[in-house]
Amino acid sequence: MPLRPRQHAFTLVELSIVLVVIGLIVGGLLLGRDLIENGERKQIMKEVDSIRMAVNAFRIKYNYYPGDMPNASTLFSPCIAWCNGNADGKIQPSTEMYAAWFFLGASGLYPGTYSGAYNFVGLTSYTWGLNAPPAKRGGGYAFTWPYSPNLMAEYTYSIHYTSAFNTSTGYDIPTVTPAFAREIDKKFDDGYPEQGRITATRGSDTTVTCRLSSIAYDITNSNVGCVMFFNY
Repeated sequence: MPLRPRQHAFTLVELSIVLVVIGLIVGGLLLGRDLIENGERKQIMKEVDSIRMAVNAFRIKYNYYPGDMPNASTLFSPCIAWCNGNADGKIQPSTEMYAAWFFLGASGLYPGTYSGAYNFVGLTSYTWGLNAPPAKRGGGYAFTWPYSPNLMAEYTYSIHYTSAFNTSTGYDIPTVTPAFAREIDKKFDDGYPEQGRITATRGSDTTVTCRLSSIAYDITNSNVGCVMFFNY
């Protein structure tokens, strides 16, 4: 009778080695994702900070926030249709929020040239790169007010990180997951979605959640669900 070939079974040592290799691969993938997301968070804060510094430089140079200057037409020529602001010390979520980008670019204090126009396309009033700057990660930055009435009294303007925004309809498309937003908030502010300099909300999409309460992000939601505000 011919002998059957011996079937080789994995030893415990071999199985241990395989499990270790699988663990290293999975750990490397997770670490790589964390490194990418950490780099994206730093890039967002770098871009927001460059906008904030340009706004501060404009105010120092012209004594008004961009878009809020009542005599802008005497200093910028040619100017846009809604050149002069109302000098109330804020960047209003109206024509001032669009004019602000025009003045930052025209003054040379922020890179780029922006139309200052309300560029209504579909459901968004911003076209990134045309009347407001895009974000490297996707989406772009708009000027607005903090969404909370309490924060409106505390801050003079907000830099809004969104995928799409229309001030007249309140239309927003979220840009980040709640966990992503929380990490930015924890690292650079207080970690609370409705308090402090960094805040977040779900925008107009009622099918997703961003926060569970004023002090807690909904990190159980792994979908993109938050629009972020950087208040100054």
